[in-house]
Amino acid sequence: MVCPPTPVDLSNRSVLLVDPNAGDFGHLMKDDIFLAQCIAPLVKNLLVATSPITASIIRERFGIKTWETTPSVFDKRVQRPRLFKLVLSLPCHEYTDVIFQSFEELSTLIFMIRHPKKRIHLIATNNLRPDRLNRHPVLGKFILNLVFRFATTIIVHSEYERNKVLEISPNIPAGKLFIKAYHGVSATHKQTNKTVAKNTILYLGPISSHKPIEPLINFIKNDVDKKYNFLFCSIQKGMSDEARRYLHTCDNVEIRDGYLSDEDFLTIFSEAKYVVMTHDERFEGVLSGVFCDAIASGTPIIAQEMEPHLEYFLRYGRMGMLVNFSEDSWYKQLLLDDSTSNYKKFQKNMKTCKASGDLKSVRNVFKSVLSH
Repeated sequence: MVCPPTPVDLSNRSVLLVDPNAGDFGHLMKDDIFLAQCIAPLVKNLLVATSPITASIIRERFGIKTWETTPSVFDKRVQRPRLFKLVLSLPCHEYTDVIFQSFEELSTLIFMIRHPKKRIHLIATNNLRPDRLNRHPVLGKFILNLVFRFATTIIVHSEYERNKVLEISPNIPAGKLFIKAYHGVSATHKQTNKTVAKNTILYLGPISSHKPIEPLINFIKNDVDKKYNFLFCSIQKGMSDEARRYLHTCDNVEIRDGYLSDEDFLTIFSEAKYVVMTHDERFEGVLSGVFCDAIASGTPIIAQEMEPHLEYFLRYGRMGMLVNFSEDSWYKQLLLDDSTSNYKKFQKNMKTCKASGDLKSVRNVFKSVLSH
C-alpha cells in the first residue's frame, strides 16, 4: 500500500529532518542521505540534522543545509542523556514541519511539549517491537500513546505496524497513519548470476538472543553431504566457544569476524544463494536491514514465518522460504529440494518489491504526509 500523491502546494513549507539515532556507518548514513534527496525538491527549505560524515556527504552531494549531531552510541547510559540534549538544542524555530527519521519516545515527547505548534511527523522504526513494548507494558505504552496522539502524522512500513499503532492509540484518526515502502529495498546493489554462484548460505551478525545461530548449527550438522557452504559474518562477541570450536572443524564453514567494508558487505550478499535470518518472535513486525539488503541484491531469504515477512510475501509473492526455526526439521526442504524451479520466481518477486521503494514512490508518500 502506497499513498497516492496529493496535489497540494508545499513550496512555502520548511522542514527539519532529524535523525536522533544518526551514525557514521551503514544504514544509519544511507537512510538520511536517501530521505534528504527525497524531501528536498518538495519544500522551500530543508535542514538535515544528522551525524558529521553523513552531513558532509549531504552538503557536498546535494547542496542541502545540515546541522551536525553527536553520533549515536549503543550504551544506554550515554545515549539517553545524548537524546535529551539533542531535542533541547535542535534549531527548529524557523521550520514549519519536523520529521523524525527515527525516534525515542521520552525525548520526543519532551520535544513535542516544548514545541506544541510544530507539525511533527514520526517514522516508526523499532518502537513497535514486541520485546520493547513488553519491557515496560504500562508506562512505555502510555508514553508511546501520548507521542502518537501529539504527532501530526505517523509513518510506518507495514499494515502490521499500522495495526499496532491503532492498538496502542485506538482513538487517533486512522487518516494520520501512512504506510511507506522501505527505501532500503531499492538500493543499488551488485547482483551475481545465482545459477553460477557458490551454494552459500549467509548469516550476518551480530548474534543476539533473538537472532540465535543454533538453528543454523543444527542445519550444518545434518547437511552430511555438504550440499551448502555457510558463511558467518560480523559475528562480534556473541558466539560461544563451543559453537566456534565446532564450526572451525567444518570445511564448508567460513567465519569472518569484525566490521565489513561497504564493498565486502555488498559482495557477500550478491554472491550468496540465500540469506538466513533467524530472528524469533521478539523481532516480529520489524523490517530488518538484512531483509532489505537481500531484496536489493536479489538474494532470496530464509526467515521465520512471522510479520512482516508474511505481509511482504503476500504482497509481492514468495521471495525465499519462511520456516519455523523452533522445529528441528526446518531445513529439510533445503536438503531435499534445491528450489531451482522456484528460484527465478523468488528473484522476479524481489524485483517487484525493490521497485516499490524507489525515490519517486517514497517521495509521493511524503507529499501526502506533508500535505496532511
